[in-house]
Amino acid sequence: MVNKTNPKKKKKNKLPLILLLLVLFIFLVTIGIYLKSEYNDIVSIKNEISNQAILDTNTNIIDTNFLKTILPDTDTNTQTIQLSDSLSKPEYYLDSTSGKYIKKVYSGRRINIALTGVDSRLGAGTKHADANHIISVLLDSGQIEIISIPRDTPADAGYDDSTGQNKLTIVRASKGRKAYFAELSRIANLDKIHYFAELGFSQAIGIIEFLGFKNPNETLQILRSRTVLGGDDYQRVYNQAQFIRQMLFKNFDRLGGPLGDVLIAGGLIIVDTDLTNAIIKNILNELKKKNFDNSIDNITIRIRPSIPIKFKIYDFADANTVNNLSKKVRNYFEHKYVDTIKGVTSTSSNDISRRVYNRLNSAVNKAISDTAKNPQRAIATLSVYFEQRAWLQVSEKEKRKEIRDKFIDVLSYSYEKRKDTLSAKKVRNIAIAEDNLFNIKE
Repeated sequence: MVNKTNPKKKKKNKLPLILLLLVLFIFLVTIGIYLKSEYNDIVSIKNEISNQAILDTNTNIIDTNFLKTILPDTDTNTQTIQLSDSLSKPEYYLDSTSGKYIKKVYSGRRINIALTGVDSRLGAGTKHADANHIISVLLDSGQIEIISIPRDTPADAGYDDSTGQNKLTIVRASKGRKAYFAELSRIANLDKIHYFAELGFSQAIGIIEFLGFKNPNETLQILRSRTVLGGDDYQRVYNQAQFIRQMLFKNFDRLGGPLGDVLIAGGLIIVDTDLTNAIIKNILNELKKKNFDNSIDNITIRIRPSIPIKFKIYDFADANTVNNLSKKVRNYFEHKYVDTIKGVTSTSSNDISRRVYNRLNSAVNKAISDTAKNPQRAIATLSVYFEQRAWLQVSEKEKRKEIRDKFIDVLSYSYEKRKDTLSAKKVRNIAIAEDNLFNIKE
């Protein structure tokens, strides 16, 4: 018997096989598209990293030294990234140790000096602790630790927790210096603060100018910047600590040299401090005995509370680096604070200088009218400006001296009218010490 196969039935039996092959083909194509997409993403990311590395170096070449910047350094805890135009001069380094918690037991003599930058407005008596540093001198080892704390670090300012005001910066303003020192030493894990030095905006400008910076106002803006240079309060406080570290090492020999007494006296006159010439000279002598000035590595930075991040190290002793950073800060403020009506930048150094001069001149003229009949009112009008050394914000030297001398004359005369010869003499001595300081610089 012949078995005849129905052609339609045979065709029908092949249909499931064809459908199965079609599904398998679609699945393989989908997988291929997905894998290609993933591959393209990886290539894109690699290209982006490569392009960014090229962009960061401002050159079309990435030399073999680039590999060293992304691998652990066997000799140091500091890694470097090349950013400047010159391959031999990085714009900044990275510090991966200052934010870490490193438990060290030091049993020798330690002197803790609180160095505080207060954010008090011109003529205002309220003082917020904007920059918080402790210069901890390890006398027996001949080293210095700079312990730096961001301004918004949680601290007991005496407010209800719901207010969000319990920050270190608020403690100084609301509870005073003693409570501030207690919180500062607690956060830094130190037993106490032995001495302090406190300075405001104007005083900081004066010191930066004396250190040789051509535009001290813009240099201070660099050190106060939180957003322009990347990072946040942690990077900002680190920049300040690094500036202190570099300037301290650079000028150490000057403080102990023939003109050291004049330099120290002038510095003490500018800031508010309980340090004396004798105390500072004793500290310098102890450090000198231990060869402190042999290496900048004898000054270390500790950021507290500890945070495991890498900090940018800028060379503030290098004029080109400072100029480049100043341009970044200037451009930022020009875009943010341009007066659209007048078309001028309200935060330029010249504008600030003019506004400060006009305000101080107005205050002096008001005080002059009170000196004869009400000298106490004249003192009240000028005392806060005087404590702030506000004239140091006037960039033109002749105008600065003019307005400063007016302050000296009116205040000393007003104190003498009240039979307070000691205060009158102190006012005049401040002018003498300041002149001596800047004459040395010239």
